[in-house]
Amino acid sequence: LRGEETRVNAQKIGLHPLEVDVTTTVAAIDDPNVQVIDCREQEEWDAAHVDGTTLIPLGALGQRLGELDRNRPVIIVCRSGNRSLIAARQLTAIGFVDVKSMNGGLISWAQQGLPLVY
Repeated sequence: LRGEETRVNAQKIGLHPLEVDVTTTVAAIDDPNVQVIDCREQEEWDAAHVDGTTLIPLGALGQRLGELDRNRPVIIVCRSGNRSLIAARQLTAIGFVDVKSMNGGLISWAQQGLPLVY
């Protein structure tokens, strides 16, 4: 997730500097070093979520920081990409150095035909 290559690729496809695309997130799900967090609410999670993600609702993020390793990459997902970008900004502001939001959220994930757990 780090480095010049990611920044340049993000700029090419119009992503915010704190965003990654769905393809990057798909690869990260299988990387045990990357923490993939779903910041939606419990009811949303129960309805559908990406296998391999951990639920930490945006409103609980501050209270659950101890569950995250600041030294490992974090990708945050939500329904559309808005809440996850807020969460990424919050974590970056308190010193997490490798935090990204998945652009387009689970809407984009589902539009690409990727699997969800129901």
